[in-house]
Amino acid sequence: DPVTRSMIARYFANDGFDVQEAASAAECRALLRRGAVDLIFADIHLPDANGIALAQEIRAESPVGIIFVTQQDNEVDRVVGLETAGDDYVTKPVNLRELMARSRALLRRRRLDSAPGNRRAIMTFGPYILDLTRRELSITSGEQIALTRGEFDLLAALAEAGGRPLYRDFLAEV
Repeated sequence: DPVTRSMIARYFANDGFDVQEAASAAECRALLRRGAVDLIFADIHLPDANGIALAQEIRAESPVGIIFVTQQDNEVDRVVGLETAGDDYVTKPVNLRELMARSRALLRRRRLDSAPGNRRAIMTFGPYILDLTRRELSITSGEQIALTRGEFDLLAALAEAGGRPLYRDFLAEV
């Protein structure tokens, strides 16, 4: 939606963000090829692609933050969007202050996750091996255990806590 897109772009640019706009999946791909991007707002319905499929494609290549901003307000779309590739899901009409707060929180978490020394690449507990770089869980015998994005993020947070209790609010943000 060009109106919503330009409204969000202006709001974030006025707050000091370097904003680039893409009206389609093809334009988004072209922008991603040109350089590093920290955060993407994607609609589920794009003129030339399915937004969830585009997000999955992007997620396979990049750890960029993805927030779905869409008219689709049903539980199935929210769950599928969050479990497959999205970090957050916001419905239209967009509350710009809330979107800014969610964006800053996501960028803050991503910065903490990627800070040198904050994460060990491989963690072991019991018969399990958790590879944080490859985002894989396996058993010492080599068998892979399939996890959704949310399951992996929750397991990683709990494993990194090293037995310390974690607040529910923290886990909800993971």
